[in-house]
Amino acid sequence: MSHSKFVVENVRGKSVVVEARSEAPLRLLNPANDGDGAWVFLSSLGGGFVGGDALALDLEVRESAKLFLSSQSSSKAYRDSRSSFTLDARVGSGATFIAWPEPVTCFAGAGLRQLQRVSLQPSASLLFVDAFTAGRVAREERWAFEDLESRLHVDVGDTPWLREGVRLSSTHGEVKARMFGLDAFATVVLVGPQFEDLARALTASLHQRSLKESVLVTCSPRDGGALLRLASPGVEALHLELQALLSSSVTTVLRDLPLPSRG
Repeated sequence: MSHSKFVVENVRGKSVVVEARSEAPLRLLNPANDGDGAWVFLSSLGGGFVGGDALALDLEVRESAKLFLSSQSSSKAYRDSRSSFTLDARVGSGATFIAWPEPVTCFAGAGLRQLQRVSLQPSASLLFVDAFTAGRVAREERWAFEDLESRLHVDVGDTPWLREGVRLSSTHGEVKARMFGLDAFATVVLVGPQFEDLARALTASLHQRSLKESVLVTCSPRDGGALLRLASPGVEALHLELQALLSSSVTTVLRDLPLPSRG
């Protein structure tokens, strides 16, 4: 298993990566920015998951620090691969963790399992986007992968706040037949003081949203935040909807806008 890790601290009002270790094929990119949060982008030497890749990432956002975590491009699981990715994140008191990677894209015959766990101190904040697509639609590989399993666990203090899981498997029947013309999905978690106002605003506005919109969005209020689910007929439409819903708040929190890269 490839095991990488990094730590973010607040140093005189600026969040910086103070410790980092990456193991191939995973690479950690840490570009400078004009805001007060640290940015880390995940990249891969092979451009994605191949063969039996097993990647693990541990990260810690220490007290009062801010982290924006994304990916250099979409997380690709290449044809016929059987891979896994595990994320363990710890977010300290008053810290903020924003995870907004590009959607996972599985090629024909691929299998990918993800487990992403986030542990928050009670005063910490989290915005987490977990998205996946139908695959290489332009190559006529719509929902042609073998198996995709993605689980997201969020704890606040010692209390489980969310246990979310999605599994799409060809062993349960043809995946494409169950998707009803939708090609991209996302789950968005909002929790903590930095995102409470956004959660309340989205709960109110999305309640009035027409079901005739091209991107379907639901919002479930939860203690101290909200859980959003999105279903879209296309990847670009999903991207634009996420930007419309979230980018303003991300800019306010980080004092800069690290737009997710396009893969």
